[in-house]
Amino acid sequence: MLSEANPATESGRIVGEMLVWVALLGGALKCWSTSRRPATNTKCALSLMIMLLALVFASGAGALIRKSGLSPELILVGGVLRLGMMAALVTAIVLAILGLVECSKRRDVYTQGRTQAIWALALAGVMCLIAGVGFVRGLQRAAGFGTAAGQSQPGKILAFEDLNFQFRSPDRPWVAFDASRVNKDSKLSFMRRNPEAYFIIIAEKFGTQMGFTAEQLAEVGKAHLQAAAVSSRVVSQVPQRVKGLDGLLVETETQVGSYQLHYRHWYCVTNGYAYQLIGYSRSEDQQGMARDLEDMLSHFELIDPNRMASVSGSFTTNFYSPRHNYAVILTNSAWHPFSSLEKSLPMAEFGVSQGDSCMVVTPARINGEKISNEALIAAFLATMNFAYPTENLTNEKMIKEGNLQGKQFDSSRDADGLNFHYRFKILQGDGEGYMVCAWTQRRARDAESVFSDALGRVRFLPSPNSFPLLATGGQDGKRETETQGYILNQAGL
Repeated sequence: MLSEANPATESGRIVGEMLVWVALLGGALKCWSTSRRPATNTKCALSLMIMLLALVFASGAGALIRKSGLSPELILVGGVLRLGMMAALVTAIVLAILGLVECSKRRDVYTQGRTQAIWALALAGVMCLIAGVGFVRGLQRAAGFGTAAGQSQPGKILAFEDLNFQFRSPDRPWVAFDASRVNKDSKLSFMRRNPEAYFIIIAEKFGTQMGFTAEQLAEVGKAHLQAAAVSSRVVSQVPQRVKGLDGLLVETETQVGSYQLHYRHWYCVTNGYAYQLIGYSRSEDQQGMARDLEDMLSHFELIDPNRMASVSGSFTTNFYSPRHNYAVILTNSAWHPFSSLEKSLPMAEFGVSQGDSCMVVTPARINGEKISNEALIAAFLATMNFAYPTENLTNEKMIKEGNLQGKQFDSSRDADGLNFHYRFKILQGDGEGYMVCAWTQRRARDAESVFSDALGRVRFLPSPNSFPLLATGGQDGKRETETQGYILNQAGL
């Protein structure tokens, strides 16, 4: 449903198919005309004609099924057409072989037809190859659907111990399927036909110290849906309790491709676990499917309501820069290492993340160079592809921390269809410049708590650094040199 083309693409495909049909029918008519000539072997010419007509019927049947969708009647018609296609294929092969034998025995009589027979055999070979590949893929899919088939057993309890939830498989017409190609974060997914509807569960583990709420999870979910859809409109948002769990039910009308879809998201955050139960169908089927999708929520429950989520990878000690005069206080916090820091922001020395929020520190030695605040801000912002000066800066204020002074300000921008809020702190002093930046996908009113927590963890130390080096993470000397050169160059020195 989600992968359908838009109307312009669909129109182009229909026109292309019609042109192919016209070419195939023209070729079949030419073969029929050629077969009536005295010097043409009729069997050879008719073999290619039958093959071309079979391709026309097969293509037309496929287009009809794509347009009308699967139904019992069309499945029956499709089966009959497949049998007819096989019969035509065998007939064309037999006629081509017989015709070539006759041509080889009576070369003086048949001067035409050999080429048509060879083409018919070549096309038959290609079709047999395609059928063979489809058969092998079918076997592979059948083997890969073993897990999904187990999940489709009505009444079976599917337990996810690591995410502390279980789900009772629904009765037919619901069946399990692999939704990872649509949403790589899905843990469990079901679908049904006539009318068509889908149900997906996304479960994540954030830990108890992050302070995430169902409302914040809903905002992130709505942003992701808006980014994936042509248009998106929330029609209702109400609290809803499911199996003793308080959550938020959000219903949304969206346009995805050429389809109008109705989504029902139930968001729940409890004990450091975050759950999204997502049901959707065509908007025209929404009223008929509302009860079925509501019933799917009742199949969900926690394995242990008292279990608290523990997230691996958190810091067991604070970070002290081995080359610069700052530390980040992180012991037993909700923050975790920024795993893609070197790829995403290669000039940053240190970075952390937690779900929808990140924070990085980018230091650079300026060795006594006299750089204006404006030039230093422009240089550091360039490392994150921010232009400066710009009107998109808010809450600007001068700040001073020990021997360092500079500016703090906020900003926002869209990336990959999502809106991010930023807070920057850019300072200089003691021969060094620093940029501390935190950003989040949360709403503007919820971003303040993230910014305060993230930036408050960065402590600038006396110069020279008199604190013990409890960690020696960060980039090597090459990164240091490249960052210093880049900042000084951007600052016009």
